[in-house]
Amino acid sequence: MFLEINISNNSSIITEGKKVMKRIRRLICTLLSISMILTATAIYAFGQTIDSVNQGNVSDSSSKELKLQVMDTGNRFPGVENSSSFPKLKMNRKGAKIGRGEKLRLKAFYYPPTRKGTNFRWVSTNRKVAKVTSDGIVKGIRPGRTNIVVSQRSNPSVRAICKVTVGYSIKYHTKGGRLARRSPRVYYNERVTLKDPVKKGYEFKGWYIDRGRTRKITYIDKDADRDYTLYAKWEKE
Repeated sequence: MFLEINISNNSSIITEGKKVMKRIRRLICTLLSISMILTATAIYAFGQTIDSVNQGNVSDSSSKELKLQVMDTGNRFPGVENSSSFPKLKMNRKGAKIGRGEKLRLKAFYYPPTRKGTNFRWVSTNRKVAKVTSDGIVKGIRPGRTNIVVSQRSNPSVRAICKVTVGYSIKYHTKGGRLARRSPRVYYNERVTLKDPVKKGYEFKGWYIDRGRTRKITYIDKDADRDYTLYAKWEKE
């Protein structure tokens, strides 16, 4: 007795079976992905609810239901990550240049302005260059660079930084003239090109480093390490 087997038909059945298994595996992967997304969403929503409870934004009604108010900020604060939930500590200046003995007032605030607070800690990373008081007043000590850091006392990781340069001073004696806009008054480790002042009815003849106007100067070299007092020379038109 012989058993006849149709190999071609069985091969077709096996091929179809493999296709079905692939579809089943894809379906399972899709369902798992959806499940993970739903789980993550639920955890996030629960965390937001707890934050709202801690911040006093959730009221407890007679039915013991938690009511959460959700507000869309519409990205009104560009450049600030999670601005609606996490106010950041900022300063009124990111950088400043002052002379020795000169003072600068820095102010700290939260951004977005959804929170008030004055219990800050002020620190200079290089107290030999500049010092800062407990209310943000910086005083230049000697030429150099330092960072002025303000932070929350309760959470030092929440902080802001202002880069401060203390430089050598430049004083001008215009002899009745008017300085050009943005004429440098402080410099440190940089080449400074001196700007021409103006005086009605006179032609500017240059800056000099002596009262007698005999030693002319047109720029301050990058390697210079001294204060300068400059005197303007004029010639009647």
